[in-house]
Amino acid sequence: MARWKPETGAAALRAVVGPGGELQRSAGDRWGVTGEGEGGMIGIEGVVTRDERGVVVEARGEILMSYNAGGMYRAWIDDEGKPVMSVWSNTTHDEMPEGEHFE
Repeated sequence: MARWKPETGAAALRAVVGPGGELQRSAGDRWGVTGEGEGGMIGIEGVVTRDERGVVVEARGEILMSYNAGGMYRAWIDDEGKPVMSVWSNTTHDEMPEGEHFE
């Protein structure tokens, strides 16, 4: 979808699996009744920035995620090397209960 529209990968992902997206609309009047149309997706987008001469000045990968259900299980290692998990938040990590930690 992103390759056919001038939009970011994150915007394309939201249009497909985000709230009100194609996945949800595909369920029609069954949405919220049967579980049909609920889901999520995680993607990786490569971003390359070039200067006016075409020389690469920056390259990075970005994690994209969106979902339209009550939660989506996922985990990653952050920039400081610490494990992070999230189920309920669509933008950041969930706070660990006090005294709990990853093994």
